[in-house]
Amino acid sequence: MFEDFTAYLESQNYSPATVTAYRSDFRLFHKFLKDQDVLELTEIDSSLMRLYPRWLHRSGLKRTNSARRINSL
Repeated sequence: MFEDFTAYLESQNYSPATVTAYRSDFRLFHKFLKDQDVLELTEIDSSLMRLYPRWLHRSGLKRTNSARRINSL
């Protein structure tokens, strides 16, 4: 799914930096999902999404970086 979105961005001539940023955001979210033992996108719910900002904070990201990563989703 994430690959489809980044392929779409590339086909729409988004800058390579934008596509790279989204890929990075999605990889980090994927790591979060693995840490939460989530195997399917259908398992994602609002309670899980509320954990993500806290997980980002514990990972040492600055608030502005965390906000961008959350917004990319």
